[in-house]
Amino acid sequence: MEKREDLYYLFGLIRYGLSGGEKPAAAGAPDWEYLYNVCRRHKIEEMVCVAAEKLPEDERPPEEIMKKLHQSWERGMAREAVQHFSLEELLESFEEQGIDCLPLKGALMKQFYPRPDIRKMADLDILYRREQEDAVDKILKSKGYVCDHKDNHHNVYFRRPYMNVEMHYELIEEGERGAGYYADVWERALPEERKKHIYRFTWEDFYIYMLIHLAKHIRNGGSGIRSVVDIRQFLENKQSSLKWDYIDGELRKLHLKKFELHMRRLAEIWFDHGEQSEYYDSLTEFIVGSGAYGLSENAKANYVAKLSGKRKGIGVGILRARLRMIFLPFPYMKMQYSCLEKFPFLLPVAWIMRIFRTCFKRRGRASQALRGVKVDKDAALRQQELLEELELWQI
Repeated sequence: MEKREDLYYLFGLIRYGLSGGEKPAAAGAPDWEYLYNVCRRHKIEEMVCVAAEKLPEDERPPEEIMKKLHQSWERGMAREAVQHFSLEELLESFEEQGIDCLPLKGALMKQFYPRPDIRKMADLDILYRREQEDAVDKILKSKGYVCDHKDNHHNVYFRRPYMNVEMHYELIEEGERGAGYYADVWERALPEERKKHIYRFTWEDFYIYMLIHLAKHIRNGGSGIRSVVDIRQFLENKQSSLKWDYIDGELRKLHLKKFELHMRRLAEIWFDHGEQSEYYDSLTEFIVGSGAYGLSENAKANYVAKLSGKRKGIGVGILRARLRMIFLPFPYMKMQYSCLEKFPFLLPVAWIMRIFRTCFKRRGRASQALRGVKVDKDAALRQQELLEELELWQI
């Protein structure tokens, strides 16, 4: 694995910034230019800046890089203030107007960090009941948000300067692992104390959802360093009080028990001197190479790998990927042909219409898309092996 010493110095630095303890020791002079680029791609500049501030002056990054880290942290403080106000503003309105809602992901994860502004969050994620969609839309627009786009599981709103809000009417989109598990997600939700319409998960269910969401990202292109830090921070704060019999049972239903063990083990290796191995080196390389939200090249290789199935050739995956581009799955066809919502039996007719439209109006774009399925077979094979060990090759 390239840059192993630098990466493990970075992991030690993150641990030092979050939890204190022993200062990380570098094997040699750290390649700060490389480490800064990793931090920037993974959206972890703020937490690394906190750690770097604690180092002796002669061990800190060069002045120019330290300046960039400080600038990121300052922007992070401003972003956190706006996001915190915006979340409270929305939740207050939802409670007043009887909109059932459940905050998700980073909005809750921040509390497990020493300071909320060092855990970057791209947007607010809130679950609501689909039947209240019109009322939700009216509230958001009254607060100055515009609906940027809608898809098959959430509506995305934006308000200047940088407020993104994802309003989820489904926790997991159709076709992904966990969609059936959360078919009636509100049965797992508990009302917040002294609230009628603001809900939360138990911490056990919060952890299960975190793992389902992470597994989706890894299957679909990769996830970043911050996701593994989240696991470490959550377990450091909650592990001893969690009902592990319940968690293990639910993860087995979801075929995610092995995945959870691997991700917990990876967090121990990165941050708590766990024993390294060739497999975890490969997993580290994949995650570090993904950036915060995955890379398109990883996404293509992963897509081909998972379509190949367990122990099937990569060529099978490439063929299946091309067929799926021609015959889109039902959830995506519904977005193009709304009549399928009422008449799903017309799916074959919609496929034929789409093929004719593509042949006569979008031939160049279609050819480009099919050529785009071509991937590095070695990369796809490596990722197939990773997915198999994580048991993520199937939905």
